[in-house]
Amino acid sequence: MKRKIIEIIILFSAFFLPGYVFQSSLQTATSAHFQSMMIGYIVLALPHIFLLVYIIWIQQPPLLKDFGITKPDKKLLYALPVFLGTFVVVTPLLLLLQLLPQGVKDQVTTPLQWGMHNPFQIPLIAVFCLTVGYREELFFRSYLLTRFGEFHVNKHIAAVTSSLIFASAHLYENLFGFISAFLLGLFFCYIFYEWKNIHIIALAHAAYNFTLLVINF
Repeated sequence: MKRKIIEIIILFSAFFLPGYVFQSSLQTATSAHFQSMMIGYIVLALPHIFLLVYIIWIQQPPLLKDFGITKPDKKLLYALPVFLGTFVVVTPLLLLLQLLPQGVKDQVTTPLQWGMHNPFQIPLIAVFCLTVGYREELFFRSYLLTRFGEFHVNKHIAAVTSSLIFASAHLYENLFGFISAFLLGLFFCYIFYEWKNIHIIALAHAAYNFTLLVINF
């Protein structure tokens, strides 16, 4: 168990900690840097994805399927209702936000700084969102929840812990971004526990991000 705890700390520190520490720089990022940021993220994140899958693979048992890493099949279609479910999760929060006084609303939200400049960016945005979806879901849901299960941590505690860590990466989006990311994290945890399929949640996550970036045209 001690070795696996160290492994979790090392992987998180290598993959995500720098982004957490310097996420304040994202608050001042402009849309002009959006394309170069996407390319840089893809180049950085793809090795993370492959390395994490490799680490899981060489430590069998448990099997890859215990982490939800399976061959794509017809269950990929489940990603569509899960994607729609993401908006069901955040819509009540959006409605509540509209009820707040404008001054309070300005304090708890940060406008999305990035978005599509022109339709020719759609392929790059799609690859970027897929990379984000698989990288984050592989670690925060597939890897972390499975490891918590090996430590006999209660599923509810594991889901809350995973979602809090996940949401902390969205503090640059202010309180609203943190809470919405936390709720989406809980939702993805629930889906992972139900279906144990990384593709469903990664594709739904990617589609959600893609929609936000494209409508912010």
